[in-house]
Amino acid sequence: MNIFSKEDAFIGANEVSKDICIEKIFELAGDIRARLEKQSYLLDKYISLILETANNTLVFEAATDGFESGSTLRNLCRIIVDGETQEKEHPFYEIVKQKITENPLPYQEKVTKVDIYFAMLAEEYLAFVLDEFIEEQLYKLRTNLDIIYLKELYNRISAVVGEDAMDNLNLMLKQRFLKVLPVNAFIQGLTNDLLYCLNYRDLETEKLVWQLING
Repeated sequence: MNIFSKEDAFIGANEVSKDICIEKIFELAGDIRARLEKQSYLLDKYISLILETANNTLVFEAATDGFESGSTLRNLCRIIVDGETQEKEHPFYEIVKQKITENPLPYQEKVTKVDIYFAMLAEEYLAFVLDEFIEEQLYKLRTNLDIIYLKELYNRISAVVGEDAMDNLNLMLKQRFLKVLPVNAFIQGLTNDLLYCLNYRDLETEKLVWQLING
């Protein structure tokens, strides 16, 4: 099956009517709240914590971080191609230097060389910086959310209404309010920078970088 046979493969489709809507979420929440009776405040606190945390990192911020992280890799490639060492203290510097040293390129255009090296290193670099990004996100999240307390609220509510009801609510909250997780936005941001490299046309050969890499 050709998944790229329609434009929506690249941009998505308007399927809001098929998604979990806010009305359904609060309808289920209302049912759970009624079953909790005097302990309904537990659910209010639970939902509030999730909704506040869902907006802890905005998608455009995470994507921007990923894109800008790609700029750092490009700069490392550029200074090593130029024979400079001012970024030598960067923890990924030696990996970039080794890759470039072991893979000399015959092209005249420096931009072409840098973009090829960027593409060659992109996956390893992504794994490297993603760990750092996740650590930053965890620190940021933990300043606003006590995950143990959130679990305790879940357990206390579930003891009254059952886990099925709470699991359904959790799923609906995630599907509606966490469409794009920060990690995925970060990856796409860096990937957009990678795509600029792959689509760059070398002036000498008139070929795109991905064609040069592909041989």
